[in-house]
Amino acid sequence: MKKNMSEDTMTICECCEFLETMIGDDKNIMDCINYIEKKAKSMHSKLVQNKDEIKLLKFVKGTPMLLSETAEQLFKERGFTKSNECTNPSYFKKDDPYAWINFSDTGVAISSQHELGYEHLDYELIKAIYTQMKELELIE
Repeated sequence: MKKNMSEDTMTICECCEFLETMIGDDKNIMDCINYIEKKAKSMHSKLVQNKDEIKLLKFVKGTPMLLSETAEQLFKERGFTKSNECTNPSYFKKDDPYAWINFSDTGVAISSQHELGYEHLDYELIKAIYTQMKELELIE
């Protein structure tokens, strides 16, 4: 495949090598320099975008996750507050201390003040539970 500037198929390195062969051809030299400048600006924009995206990530035990995808945030969105007093991650439903979710090495305990003894699990709450289990490296 033949590469050229007009079809935007050359890398900056290829363009610099090509530039070295243009001794005395002022118009092509300027076109090549403009092309390199355009590519460099494009690369800079992409690098800034990548840098901004990385700033939004939180690394949980080496795994990158969007900040809004952490288990604590997902539970908060579902009306739960994380307890800092428990050894294992535990979440309590706001305004209902009898409704809680506790994670251990062997499973998840879910309690409720409802007479049936369990909390209805909607899909968003299951996502929060799943995310917490991933953060604890209990599942892959």
